[in-house]
Amino acid sequence: MKKKQWLTLAIVGALTGASPLGNAYAAESGDVAKLSTPYRAEDDATSHSLSATVVEAERSRLAGGLVERRENIGLLGAKDIMETPFQAMTFGKKALDQFSVPDRTILDTLSLSPAVRVGRGATDSNVTIRGLSSNGNKWYINGVPGMAHQKDMTANFVESVTVIAGPALGVRGTTAGWQENAGGVVDMISKKASAKGDREAKISFSGKSYFSQAIDVGERFGKNKEWGARFNVMQGQGTLSVDHARMWKWGVYLNLDHKTDTSTTNLLMGYDYTRQRGDGNTLRIPNAIRSLPKAPDGSVNFSPSWAEDTYNDWTFILNHEQKINEHAKAFLNAGYHKENYTSWIQGYSRTLFNMDGDYGSLAASGYGSGYSQWPVAHSTKYIGIGVKGDFKLGEWKSDYVLSLDKLWFHRKVIGNYGSDPNDFYAPAPGNIYRSNSTPSPGSFPKHTLKTQYKLQMLGWHIVDTFTAPGDKLGITLGMHGHRGIRARNYAGSSASEIDASATCPTFAVTYQFTPQFMMYANHSESFDEGTVVGSGYANMGETIPPAKTKQNEIGVKYQSKGLLQTLSYYKMRKQGTNGVLRSGLMYLEIDKEQKYSGVEYSVVGKIAPQLDMVLALNWLQAKQTDGNSVLGLPTWAGTAALVYKPTDVLSVVGRLNYSGEARIRHNSPLDVPAFTTFDLGMNYKMQVSGEDVTFSLMCSNLFNKRYWYASGSSIAPGMPRTISLSASCSF
Repeated sequence: MKKKQWLTLAIVGALTGASPLGNAYAAESGDVAKLSTPYRAEDDATSHSLSATVVEAERSRLAGGLVERRENIGLLGAKDIMETPFQAMTFGKKALDQFSVPDRTILDTLSLSPAVRVGRGATDSNVTIRGLSSNGNKWYINGVPGMAHQKDMTANFVESVTVIAGPALGVRGTTAGWQENAGGVVDMISKKASAKGDREAKISFSGKSYFSQAIDVGERFGKNKEWGARFNVMQGQGTLSVDHARMWKWGVYLNLDHKTDTSTTNLLMGYDYTRQRGDGNTLRIPNAIRSLPKAPDGSVNFSPSWAEDTYNDWTFILNHEQKINEHAKAFLNAGYHKENYTSWIQGYSRTLFNMDGDYGSLAASGYGSGYSQWPVAHSTKYIGIGVKGDFKLGEWKSDYVLSLDKLWFHRKVIGNYGSDPNDFYAPAPGNIYRSNSTPSPGSFPKHTLKTQYKLQMLGWHIVDTFTAPGDKLGITLGMHGHRGIRARNYAGSSASEIDASATCPTFAVTYQFTPQFMMYANHSESFDEGTVVGSGYANMGETIPPAKTKQNEIGVKYQSKGLLQTLSYYKMRKQGTNGVLRSGLMYLEIDKEQKYSGVEYSVVGKIAPQLDMVLALNWLQAKQTDGNSVLGLPTWAGTAALVYKPTDVLSVVGRLNYSGEARIRHNSPLDVPAFTTFDLGMNYKMQVSGEDVTFSLMCSNLFNKRYWYASGSSIAPGMPRTISLSASCSF
């Protein structure tokens, strides 16, 4: 039987077992979660009058605690899944612990969402939400944009992570244009001290010799336990599962919170350090090569051992909420993030020369010929203030949010990158079936950093959710606007400015037919900051207005006996800024659109007394206006995770990952074949010297499947078999 047929049968079997007509079981009492009191204003919203059944369901976690029922939906606050007018999922600590590989942090957890696709590469990763790129610097921390960094940051401080699909800028807050989240947003929520206190130590092993240690300590203080402190530190170093790919990591985070009857305050401070050698395995396939070579073993490294990325990141985030009266609260969200980044950047597209697997650079010298050291420094500052509350409008209830925010972004790079004749480039040719052995070229010249550009973005937000009598019908109206966007782009000593503005609405409707069944529909939009046309175009100096992304979505959610099923369909149109040839001259302007249509289906919950499941399926059709598909996106993708718990001390985890065929070239069409991988793990609890210890084992890509995955118009080798071991102890 073909593997694709086997996969189909496996999915059908999973769906049959997850059917609301099937043999599902109610959640066990052990799955009931404490609803801790988060720090943000939106998380303490006035609750609606719900039936006892719904209230009890709201307190539960799904799939043995892998998926949370409450979701942080930006300015809308913390909502129950059945109240959310979007495709959204929140993964808790259990999911983060179970599916996080040390050098990939939360990526494999995010892929449990049907909207997220993660390219599981040997040293690379390619993350998209609804087909649009979403890397770390586009993510949020504690509801504040621009606070995460672009390399896979440590997740030791993260309590939960929420994925919200779609371009709903109207309910999220202002983001810098280079960080536009048109496909969706990832929001990481930090750990806070619990009432019982927190004491956990963890040691881990992964790859060939990567060891890490972590300490998590939390305590509440004061007469009424109004003060809380949660300290997380982790350190790791060693060789990964890829040849001579070595990583050093530090993550130190302190979360302080304070809660009274009238206010909540949370302060997160953190330092994150990542240094990785032998990173980056993407490969370009020229038109002359009409098919793909056989995929190499995932442990082969195309990058030399001296190719290195180093990240130093500092993060400070403040969230405060102040009660004004019984029906209104003021809030403040602020953040500062600084990143210093140094890389032996791959200054060329590594190109395959022949079917024997030889690769190198098409350029003989200068920029485009090899590696060059490239330092970058950037900082982000953000502040948002507002008021939220509720009031009665006849028999209708209104929950509103009014806010203003501002974001500053400053980026510095070397001013002569790619143009200085004295610059030094190191070629690194090789063969895809052998790890790169190019010797180090020695030290590169030191470069002076110059400002590349600055951004200042002022935003305003108006959001109101109206609830009809009986709490069945909900209508959300939101509007977001940028005013006075100012960007300075530097090219050598010249500078140009833009002053652009735009508005975008968000409309959503929910209708709860029964406590177990609801439907929703939404229209949402997003936009970037616009740009100034540079040299090389006939309209140089002209201001290009912000390009917009618009989406319409409809979905249903059904819960029954411990299972939650979600089905959504969306259509999204994203404007593009492209070069257009007219009368022999090239103009830069808003031209072609990309059209995305997709269906997302998920099942989470308990399918038997001892068996939990997370199933996520995704169908995506992405087209440009010329009729060609958007490169690098498979039509079908999915993941299915099962957790079997035969006893209170033992659990077994299995996971299937599927990615369909993806086109990487239209001219002389070329596709990356579909692939399927399997993960298998287990957890065992026991007492050692009177202390509870949990031993965990996870094997990613169990059968060491060799495959290529698509990254835009390039390819990269898949992740090799990777074994992760850990032991954690509560003390």
